[in-house]
Amino acid sequence: MKRCSLIYHLRMKHDQTFHSLPKEQHRDGKSKSLVAYHEVGHAICGTLTPGHDAVQKVTLVPRGLTWFIPADNPTLISKQQLFARIVGGLGGRAAEEVIFGEPEVTTGAAGDLQQITGLAKQVTNIRHDYLHIGI
Repeated sequence: MKRCSLIYHLRMKHDQTFHSLPKEQHRDGKSKSLVAYHEVGHAICGTLTPGHDAVQKVTLVPRGLTWFIPADNPTLISKQQLFARIVGGLGGRAAEEVIFGEPEVTTGAAGDLQQITGLAKQVTNIRHDYLHIGI
């Protein structure tokens, strides 16, 4: 029992240190449910989309985050992987909308849209580069 507790505390401290996570925040029941569905949406869409990185960890404490294990070479990302990451990124918003309705979609989903916009720009840059060189 003591070993499990030690491992848990070491993992929490690792997350706080290396992922700049604040200490646990207190939430009401609806907020917890919303964050849970949002993060599970990311995990499910990422898992079911070919070319997406594997899920490493989903956490609601201290805030909702879904971590994925990066590909063998994270500096070389294929078009399929970019599209898969876009799908995975939209999974949180989709889950919020399906479960709670569009009026309840949160700012967490808005942050995801900012990240997805960056990924979409990378996809269009790939397409533009291919057209530019005649491929």
